[in-house]
Amino acid sequence: ANKAQRRPRRSQDRGGSTYGGGGGPASRLVTNCRAPPVNSVQRGCVDRFVSYGCFVQLQDFRVSGLVHVSQLSRRRVARMEDVVRIGDDVWVKVLSVDEERDRQGRGRYRVRLSRKFATQDDEDGEGVRGGRDLDP
Repeated sequence: ANKAQRRPRRSQDRGGSTYGGGGGPASRLVTNCRAPPVNSVQRGCVDRFVSYGCFVQLQDFRVSGLVHVSQLSRRRVARMEDVVRIGDDVWVKVLSVDEERDRQGRGRYRVRLSRKFATQDDEDGEGVRGGRDLDP
């Protein structure tokens, strides 16, 4: 294949750098944004799946955070697709935010999220609005 026709590497494709420094698709860091407050409940959209969880794009923060498979539900999860699907709107609790600085001094955030510690919209079919913290 011609060099001009080659597809750019995945980290260049996304426009951001990789999370964890491995250069792989495991997770991602977002540069030049503010981080959500720890222990707050935020609304987001399921962005993509990885073998150990899923990433949720937070609505008000331009930040994508990891929801580990153990944090998806209070019950055991055999398949993530049984709990959430890509594009689903979910409520998540921010467990931790780790900031890293690159060589230019820009901040990048690694955000850990939990779905099981936040109520979901109409979870029981009673028309209840989600977003409450279940682990204050």
